[in-house]
Amino acid sequence: MPPKPRSPRLNAASSSPLPTNSLPSTPRNNNLNNYQNTKDPKPKPPPPTHFLCIPLAVTPQARKQLSASLGQFKQDVCDPSLGYDHHSGHVAPAVGGGQLPVLGSGSAGAFALPEDAVRPVGTVHLTLGVFGFGEGKKAKKRRDDPEGQGQARGEGEETQEQELSGPEKLAKATSLLQSLPLKEIWSSVVQDIFSRISGKLPSNSPALSTLLSSDRPSITLKGLASMQPPSRAAVLYAPPVDELGALQLFCERVRDVFRQEKLMTDEGRPLLLHATVVNTIYIKNPNFNTTNDNRRGGHGRGGKGKGRNSGGGGGKWDRLVFDATGIIERYEEKVWVQDVPVDRVAICKMGAKKCVLDGVEDEAYEVEAEVEF
Repeated sequence: MPPKPRSPRLNAASSSPLPTNSLPSTPRNNNLNNYQNTKDPKPKPPPPTHFLCIPLAVTPQARKQLSASLGQFKQDVCDPSLGYDHHSGHVAPAVGGGQLPVLGSGSAGAFALPEDAVRPVGTVHLTLGVFGFGEGKKAKKRRDDPEGQGQARGEGEETQEQELSGPEKLAKATSLLQSLPLKEIWSSVVQDIFSRISGKLPSNSPALSTLLSSDRPSITLKGLASMQPPSRAAVLYAPPVDELGALQLFCERVRDVFRQEKLMTDEGRPLLLHATVVNTIYIKNPNFNTTNDNRRGGHGRGGKGKGRNSGGGGGKWDRLVFDATGIIERYEEKVWVQDVPVDRVAICKMGAKKCVLDGVEDEAYEVEAEVEF
């Protein structure tokens, strides 16, 4: 019986039945990543320069209430003998456990926040949105090449829509703000809220009666909440009381005017109305201690710090966080301001500046433009 023919053995010297370049090849990971990276990345929002807001300390009624509330709060939760000493730079040990001190007694107990953490009266506001009035790439190119020579050479072709420069965006936003019919917007909000809840609430409902008789929104701030998990908080805020959702709807409609013109940064989340009361994010104190186990404040959001004292190198300070559980519980029923009418809407520059208001040292944001009710 004749032997079976043997299959040809392929080795380095033999040729493959198919040309090598006709075989499908699996791209390496780096090639795949390079391919994926060729897709147009989502443009980063411009850095924030301004914000749209309802200032809360612009009337004597509001300033009086805020001054009393924040002054009492600072006396209760800040204690130089327990917290950071800004003169000597030393940190006293935090006190934990035991019964909380009496409100306003001046004995900070387990809190001991730095005094700089409590926001000044003149800075308190409700943020409606953030602007980035910096100069974008298209605007910079148009400024550097006003006659479009680059396009004439076939370089850098762009869409017909030209991006506005920073000053042009600010001028447009200012004009838009000053033309806002705030009373008409509020009137439409009242009508829509009434249509939505008609028949669901008794006609003598106090909230409904107040809404129907108002010519503008009013603000009451009550309680305290944290932007972060309360056990590792950096920002505490007072939320507005808004039983019928009228204030929220008003603020959203004002904000949407700027969104429709693509002047406002889209933060990709619902509008959270809040008045910041405590903020430790920008306090440059690497040793601030408000934890009951005497550990230094961490870096927030579970991230690893690269502060000067964190052992991670770099040139940044540790982010200061503290356990706000007790403060939040303590101020759950605290009314910071009550029934303060909204006086105006403003565009302000980022970064509060020191000033003197009513003969008292304070801080406030520089107003770029505003419109009153």
